[in-house]
This record gives sequence, C-alpha cells and structure tokens, in this order.
Amino acid sequence: LGDVRGALRELLHAHADGPRYGWVYNPRQDPKIFEAAVTELSGLLRRAPKEPWAYAWRGWTYLQWQQPERALEDFEHALRLAPGLSWPWAWKGRALLILGRLEQASPALARALRLDASYSPAVGWRAEARRLKGDLKGAKRDFALAVKMDHRAAWALAGRGECELRTGDWEASESNLDRALRICPDYAEAYAWRAEVRRLSGRLRGALEDADRALRLKPGLVMTYITRSLIKNGLV
Repeated sequence: LGDVRGALRELLHAHADGPRYGWVYNPRQDPKIFEAAVTELSGLLRRAPKEPWAYAWRGWTYLQWQQPERALEDFEHALRLAPGLSWPWAWKGRALLILGRLEQASPALARALRLDASYSPAVGWRAEARRLKGDLKGAKRDFALAVKMDHRAAWALAGRGECELRTGDWEASESNLDRALRICPDYAEAYAWRAEVRRLSGRLRGALEDADRALRLKPGLVMTYITRSLIKNGLV
C-alpha cells in the first residue's frame, strides 16, 4: 500500500520478542545498509549462537548484497540447526542457482515446497531451474502458478514472458511483459525481453526504445547490446 513507515512499525512490534532485523528495506541496494544489517545480525548471533533464523536472515542479506557464497554458508548453518524451516531451504536453492549449481538447487527448492507449498518465490525459483534445464513448458507452468499465488509478482510475469519468447509465442510474451512493467516500471530485464519480442515481430522503433531503456537501467545486460545492434541494422 506504500505505507513503508507503518510497515516498519508493525514489523518492529511483531519482532519485539525476537530478532528485529528480519529483512532489509534497501531499494537502492546501498552496500552500507546491507553492511549495517549484517553487523546487527552478527551481534545477535554472538548473543544467541543457536538462533537459526538469525543465520537465515543474515544469509538472505548476503544474497541481496550479491555475496551468494557467504549466503550459502549461513543457510546451511541455519538448516543444520533447524532442518524443518522451509524458507531457508528456498533461499539456499536460490543461492545455488546464482552459483550455477543447478543439480543441487532443484532438491533444495523441492524440499522447501514440501515444507511450505504456499511460498511463491520458491515456485518461481523452481521455474527458473526448469528453464535453465530447458524445460520451458514446466517453467511456464510454475511461473503461472507463482502469479496465481501472488498477482503482483512482476518477476514471475516477466519470467513467463521470457519463456514464451523462447517458444515463439510473441503475443503472450508481450502481454506478460507489459503486465510486469505496469507493476515494476524499472524492470530492466523485462524491457530487454520486450525489445526482443518487438524486434522479432517487426516493430523496430518500439524495440529500440525498450532496448535503450533496459540499458539505461542496467548497463550490464550484455545480450541487449546485441539486440540493439540488430534493431539498428534493421532500421538502416
């Protein structure tokens, strides 16, 4: 609803008798904020070294901070202490996906969903694992399930759109990418995928606008430079 201060007050109340640093609100990905959260959680672990959720949340912070190896260490520690926790299994699966350890990621995500079938991010990460294995049909099915569980899940809509792009269903792909961008207008990858859809369907001006927007938002999208070159060649 946009009431971030109210949400923070409620979270502080909810965690009054336990860890108060369960998540980090850091939309600009400021390293100082991640560092402060890790410091707080590390202090908690010195006082309570057998608190599995403190390891799990510190791992999640490392994962957001783009340090998947350190995140994985914390998730494994949390799960040694409490193997029945569902979210750390899902987060471990996510870390393994980022590290390219696909064969280990899939069982971790399956374990997470056996423990809590309602956790939509785990469904989305399972979709990503299936996509990486080449199972586009299964990936689309999982992304659709994630959207059904959370209709505001822009990442799931975009993921489904990218799968549909790969299978040649350009109309469905663009529809899902449009929905993702209405929810999250700064989603660079969604612009990049829509640029490719529009290029393939011959709408080169719109494709160029999307490619330019994607690269302004995230200059590291290497394949989008190739897409933009192909678009420019087509406009000559």
